[in-house]
Amino acid sequence: MKVLKENPSQVEPKYLVGDRFVTLREKQSSHKDEIFKLSKVVKRLFGESEGKSVGDDKGGGSSNPVYLKDLLREFKGNLYVPEEVFRANLSEEEEFERDLKELPVMSFEDFQKHLKADKIKLLTSRSMAGVSPQIGFRDFVVELKDIIGDKTLQKTKWSIRLTASQAREVLEEYRGPQYEIEKHTMVSCNFLFFALKCSSYEVWL
Repeated sequence: MKVLKENPSQVEPKYLVGDRFVTLREKQSSHKDEIFKLSKVVKRLFGESEGKSVGDDKGGGSSNPVYLKDLLREFKGNLYVPEEVFRANLSEEEEFERDLKELPVMSFEDFQKHLKADKIKLLTSRSMAGVSPQIGFRDFVVELKDIIGDKTLQKTKWSIRLTASQAREVLEEYRGPQYEIEKHTMVSCNFLFFALKCSSYEVWL
């Protein structure tokens, strides 16, 4: 029992919503994805017929037929494509964004438990250069230290979104390793492209 008291749980919690248990990420998300997918199905099934005149069907049907079985495969996940096919060489910022979308979500209360138990291995965030730390939210990827337990259930990497005040509180208390990802923008590239165009124009003149 001593180990359980000292080590906060690394098992992703589930919450009862209606008649099923969901993760915190699922609980926080709305039903917009399901509605969007359904609207896509409806549009693909009936969208072709909208705005057509009677003479449009003389050719014997649509040139782009849509089959229900294809839609079911697409939206029910019956088609399997190895994940490696979609993997590319991502930048640090792109990997960070992907982690924020895919990792289990940690609550602020659970984060505080791990912080007090000194079980945080690394805290990764995006650079806040040029952004006021007093407003908005700040995202982090939290890596936890290994503890005794079932490794198949434990999660050692989490994502968390904190308010500006919560982030200040955390960074004041946390003294462990941190990694800050430099935020890249297209401003410098666009400016360079514009400058080269101007330069070429002046030479032409």
